[in-house]
Amino acid sequence: HLNHPIGRFLTIVECKKYASKEPVGIDVVQRLYGIQQTKQANKALIVTTSFFTKPAKEEAALHNNLIDLKDFHSLKVWLAKYR
Repeated sequence: HLNHPIGRFLTIVECKKYASKEPVGIDVVQRLYGIQQTKQANKALIVTTSFFTKPAKEEAALHNNLIDLKDFHSLKVWLAKYR
């Protein structure tokens, strides 16, 4: 939990260290969305060293920005900001 003057925020992060030829599928997104709903988290994030399948991306897009996906390329850009 992140406590902030305007409220309390919970983000759930799931990390997947997959080979570049093994993309993260829809099942991972659906499972994390279920956990996000059960825990009433404000946000869920899946980060992978691989990529996401098209169905996984489509599933995440259905949930109105409650789930973010960071693949290998996004992760590199994200981490470069903190060098």
